[in-house]
Amino acid sequence: MAINILMLTFFSMIAAYRAKGDLWVITFVVSVYTMLVLLFWCLNASKMVPEDSKAKKTYRVRIWSLGALLNIMFSYKVFTILPLAMAFIIWVAMASLAILTTFYAFFVCKDDNKDNESFCEEFNECC
Repeated sequence: MAINILMLTFFSMIAAYRAKGDLWVITFVVSVYTMLVLLFWCLNASKMVPEDSKAKKTYRVRIWSLGALLNIMFSYKVFTILPLAMAFIIWVAMASLAILTTFYAFFVCKDDNKDNESFCEEFNECC
């Protein structure tokens, strides 16, 4: 985990340096960096909490909110460099689809099948 944060910090510093004083780009880099650090922290903290606790649900909301906000921000960056019609599709349709899909997976879908856990364990062992 520490190496991830170090690499994120390093590359964020490089991006902010390459912005050459452009306040909007520096603000974007700093805000994305902050949200990613918070997202990593929430992901790690949520692993320590029992599955059926209220805190776990709170962490799910935080994780989903940070992910949705990051998705919107990155989609907006793509929006600024594409033609208007394509940018609209990217920013609205694709970002909305990703946000709604993760909302469904986090809060609506109640998967009682434990095969997913065994698949994840097998995947983690081999990769």
